[in-house]
Amino acid sequence: PLWLARLGIGLVACLLTVSMEWQRPGFVVSLDEAFRDTALRLQAKPQPEDRLVVVDINEGALSDIGPWPWSRQKVADLVEILLSTYEARAVGLDIVFTEPGDTQGNARLASLAANAPMALAQIFDYTPRSASIKQGQLAGGVPSPQPAPGAINAYGYIANHAALSGARCLGNIGYQPDADGVLRRLPARTRYQGQDYPHLASALLACANMACAA
Repeated sequence: PLWLARLGIGLVACLLTVSMEWQRPGFVVSLDEAFRDTALRLQAKPQPEDRLVVVDINEGALSDIGPWPWSRQKVADLVEILLSTYEARAVGLDIVFTEPGDTQGNARLASLAANAPMALAQIFDYTPRSASIKQGQLAGGVPSPQPAPGAINAYGYIANHAALSGARCLGNIGYQPDADGVLRRLPARTRYQGQDYPHLASALLACANMACAA
């Protein structure tokens, strides 16, 4: 009967759809991401975001101030200018200071990290390796018997030197690109050796909230 043939075709179509979604072959993932990218571009708004400001160390800055790396004194000066002159609620540095610099500059940055609304960065490595990357002193983790929902396991890290481990706000800037090399997702939480670590954006927001509460 015709109704039975239609039912059979419908069931086969459903089974194929469920199977492809379950196994997620490469072409299905690529198609899915292409639709998602198009939807995001269509939903994007042209108005600039005025709550956040990106201060880029570009070629002009390097030409005016000098080649990188700048002294820790200079970095501390810039953070203080942003907090005082421009009245920034919080400052996030997506720079990892793996080695100590000049003594006075180190002390100023450590003081800012411990007392001011400033978030420092550290990088987690999500690729299993024969020799794990472990550089600097990792900090800012929250011990937990169970990983936070959606947390991604890390296998190594690049962190700041020990003098900056007392920072109030620390966040991860490591990432996992998709198979096509496009960066679409950032891990909100990272799990490493029984502790959970936030992303830099979350740490910066927490820093700003602490400054408001104070």
